[in-house]
Amino acid sequence: KQRAKTVLVSICAFAQQLQYYGVGFYIPVIAAMVFGKDMVSTIVATICAQGLGMLASLLGVRLTSRLGLRRLGLVGYAIVLVCLVWMGLTGVHGGQDPSLLPVFLVVFLLAGTSFGPGPLSKTLAAVVYPTEIRGIGTGWSETMGRVGSAIGLFFFPVVLAAIGIKSTMLVIAICPIIAIV
Repeated sequence: KQRAKTVLVSICAFAQQLQYYGVGFYIPVIAAMVFGKDMVSTIVATICAQGLGMLASLLGVRLTSRLGLRRLGLVGYAIVLVCLVWMGLTGVHGGQDPSLLPVFLVVFLLAGTSFGPGPLSKTLAAVVYPTEIRGIGTGWSETMGRVGSAIGLFFFPVVLAAIGIKSTMLVIAICPIIAIV
């Protein structure tokens, strides 16, 4: 009876955590690819990315009652998808690309995740399951999110080393596509 809801909750939690931890955790690595060995620029870019993510979270909280949780999640996943595909098509050129576009794309990716998919994945189970199984449903959602985060943390550097930054971003773009569908 709850199968469709469980699939929805699982996909949203898994996809959000995989994309967030797959890319968000490695912002310093991605910034270093853009700035080379300039540690100060890498640290500043990472702090700015996290700061904008926090502001996007606050904006999401503010807009939840107006847009609704579902629409907020869809908008956030769309932002993430655009950023991942754009990075996949343009790439990150260490030292060759004087623009800050790759850093801005990662920053907006993190902001998009914090704006919609993050809150959606944390609250969806509490919204869709009936009271008598809500605790089990939210626990399952959290489990699926943790599986996604573990896979993202482990496989991002492996896939990055194997196929490069462009292809890695396109592979991760599968997550928001699946979540949107």
